[in-house]
Amino acid sequence: MQSMTFPAGGDFGAGVGGAKLTKIAAVVVLHAVLGYAFINGTMHRLVDRIPEVVNVTFVAPPPPPPPASQPKTVEIAQKAPSITPPPLPMLPIVIENTITLPPSQARVTEPAPATPAVVAPVAAAPAAPAAPAGPRVISSVEYIRAPQPVYPSVSPPHGRTGRGDLACAGE
Repeated sequence: MQSMTFPAGGDFGAGVGGAKLTKIAAVVVLHAVLGYAFINGTMHRLVDRIPEVVNVTFVAPPPPPPPASQPKTVEIAQKAPSITPPPLPMLPIVIENTITLPPSQARVTEPAPATPAVVAPVAAAPAAPAAPAGPRVISSVEYIRAPQPVYPSVSPPHGRTGRGDLACAGE
């Protein structure tokens, strides 16, 4: 706790303490004057007398427009003449067959026992049906191995399959 001590003898305004007392008295008087001015409206009239703030901005004049220049003339490039290469001469080239068959090996067969062969009359074979003249017509997709759809691992437990129905409404 702070305590304030006074000099002995009861002389409060003498010596160094007098300067301190003068400062305190000045602050009290100043507060009293400002309180009186505030209550009576003097401060309000003082605020009205303060001039308004004027903002001044300096703007440089716009630069003068550049002088009108002559329109540029552009020369049109001429198309280069097309160059056709001279025809290549046909050289007589002899192509030799470089693929040769290996010599055929002689077949060794044992002679079969001689039995009289009976020749039976051969009936004429029926003619094969003629192949269709046009290309084969395919009416649907034919797969050698049908592709299997790949489903996420979450789909089978939920009973999801690859079938979907699409309904379209037309005008």
